[in-house]
Amino acid sequence: MMARLDMQSRHANYRSGHAGTNSTIDSYTDIKNVVLSLPGGKALARWKNLPRTVYLPTLDFVPDQTMVHDLIERLFIISLPDFAKGGKNYYFIKTCLASLVMYHNKLSSDLSPANAISTKLRNVARDVNLTDPRYANMSPELVLAKWSEECLQFFRSKNIDLAPVSADINSIAVAVSSQGNATANMASQLNALTTEMAAERERNERRHNEEMSRLYNRLHELED
Repeated sequence: MMARLDMQSRHANYRSGHAGTNSTIDSYTDIKNVVLSLPGGKALARWKNLPRTVYLPTLDFVPDQTMVHDLIERLFIISLPDFAKGGKNYYFIKTCLASLVMYHNKLSSDLSPANAISTKLRNVARDVNLTDPRYANMSPELVLAKWSEECLQFFRSKNIDLAPVSADINSIAVAVSSQGNATANMASQLNALTTEMAAERERNERRHNEEMSRLYNRLHELED
């Protein structure tokens, strides 16, 4: 609450139960010490390990960083030199972009692709002709979606308290196979089925990406 400059201390006390002045609430009023509230924020977010480092979203995995800079140039109006490219606070702007990209897919799913934020991102991706050498022949819109997927995967892998719990089917298969020869065959079949399903998903995703790329390119031609 005290991170808000328009919040009076007495109103915060009414909510938090602090005694008032000369209490721990005083430390919250120093805007230079907002980091002191980080452990409390982690606790509210149900982190198990409060001292664990929080890793910020990043697009450092992108091979061509000029593409990242081009997105920033088209998305943000930067009037302060320290926040411009080469400035000491430029990484803050890159983090803001990474956060925006990271939630692009989820936002499109939750609010529909037609929401204003997702639409703006896709339009900017098209304007800068967003490309990635790892995703040849993909439309800019799908490259953006791939970045969103990678960014979220990296964020969750680093901040493991936020990672969704999922069963490892291969570990299950190994555990089952240890029960005897009868179940070993079942485990083998399960692994084979898992591999086949993964390959089928990859083929379907490749076909989907090709079709979506053609669709986005066609839409762009019609708009022109």
